[in-house]
Amino acid sequence: MPELNVIVRGKIAQGVKGQYAVCENSDYTVKFDFDDDWRSQKYKTARFIWNDKYEDVVFEGDECSLPIVSDTYCLKVGVFAGDLQTTTPAIIVMKKSILCGSATAEKPSEDVYSQIMALLNDLKELSDEELAAAIEKYLTEHPIGGGGASTAEDISYTLSEDVQTDFPDIVELESDTVKSGLDVAMYYAFAGMFAKYIQCDVPTATGTVTFDLQTVMDGWRPALEQAHEHDNKSILDLISAADGKLRYNAFDINYAPAQYTYSTAQVSATLADNAEYRMTGLQTLTVQYPENAKFECWMRLSFAASGDITVTLPAGTGYIGTAPDFKNGETWELSFKDKILAAQKVGDGT
Repeated sequence: MPELNVIVRGKIAQGVKGQYAVCENSDYTVKFDFDDDWRSQKYKTARFIWNDKYEDVVFEGDECSLPIVSDTYCLKVGVFAGDLQTTTPAIIVMKKSILCGSATAEKPSEDVYSQIMALLNDLKELSDEELAAAIEKYLTEHPIGGGGASTAEDISYTLSEDVQTDFPDIVELESDTVKSGLDVAMYYAFAGMFAKYIQCDVPTATGTVTFDLQTVMDGWRPALEQAHEHDNKSILDLISAADGKLRYNAFDINYAPAQYTYSTAQVSATLADNAEYRMTGLQTLTVQYPENAKFECWMRLSFAASGDITVTLPAGTGYIGTAPDFKNGETWELSFKDKILAAQKVGDGT
């Protein structure tokens, strides 16, 4: 069975770059690579989200079956267990199968079918010279526009007014001829035919996601075309920005947290909102709070096995429970919320 791999480190789930799955298949297995935080969880639940719906799969160990996913280019998967342990969603690129959005083909009538077959039986392969001669003969016998023009380069042509209005970027043809119009039409036709092969990799907080032009055309263009319709004005009016963050209905829109990693003995850090810090081999840590008093972040501190341990927090720091006492060889997890600290030594929890 084909495998899809998801790596979980520090509650962050990431799919492996370059992997993808095809919709409408039931033989995929999702294999999770968990860190030690999940070792005590025997039973876990994987949540798969696509097209504004989700399906939960309970599993034991580190792998589960992928449910049948249909008609999407993007699948989110995360894990939760116990009371309560969760991960962020990982992104798995999906490719639509032949069954996605398929319609029922209508069989032609017997009369039409017979005519088509008769025409096909009468066809014969023409050489390039024979085809060119046939076209030249037809244009000579049936001149277009009364001017006796015989090639597409000679025939006068002007884009219609509605095309000029809807597509202002292409109204400047190289010349007012049928040939220039055909060149433009063929360019956009081929762009549409090969849109799924025009791809780029976009880095995100949860890994690299591959987008193709077809995805943009299928998913984003309808939304853009309707973005200024009167029906959704009430929704657009609820979108705002404050302190450099996008908000909806006066609430911050959640972004993936910023990631900071340190592996030096001495660290001085000014904390940022919506951020995660991981420090190893730590001896001396000096923390400063951001100018904005409202912030939230998480830290994982792994202290050096030897040497003096010093952690300096700003004046005015409050604590949930007792103030932490950091020692050599210990690992602590810290959660800051508006200058209030909750700290727990890893291994001491229940």
